Amino acid sequence: MYNLVSSIKGGDTMDYFTFYKLMLSTVEKTKVTDGYQLKEKLNSLPEILHSIKTKEDGMLLSEQFQETLGNLIDDGLIKGRTVKTKDSNLYLIQGLSTAGHQYLKNLENPTFLNKLKNVLKEEGIPLTPTSITRAIAKLLFY
Repeated sequence: MYNLVSSIKGGDTMDYFTFYKLMLSTVEKTKVTDGYQLKEKLNSLPEILHSIKTKEDGMLLSEQFQETLGNLIDDGLIKGRTVKTKDSNLYLIQGLSTAGHQYLKNLENPTFLNKLKNVLKEEGIPLTPTSITRAIAKLLFY
């Protein structure tokens, strides 16, 4: 499995699925309105705090945050939009979409997560934010 960052609690790794769940549940629970607020909320979570051990881990997590949030918006799991600026992207968030709520609900079912991982593995698709959001959309809507 492609790891988002190195070890979390007890040697486990944070994969994209965990990161997606954290991002989506934070948007759902906290009603953030932009990417900066979301990042601040995520940075206070024990799972994220534990992951940011080094400057390199923090930079990797920051890069993955932007890529994942952009994909979640582009693929319709988060209602919002990306505003490209000269320095970086700004993310405006309006909440979860129906698909985002459905994905969170499905993550509680281990069968769904295993099915999703198997689809990606069978298709020989690497576990990246883009491939995961596309696979989620296919599983939820087809």
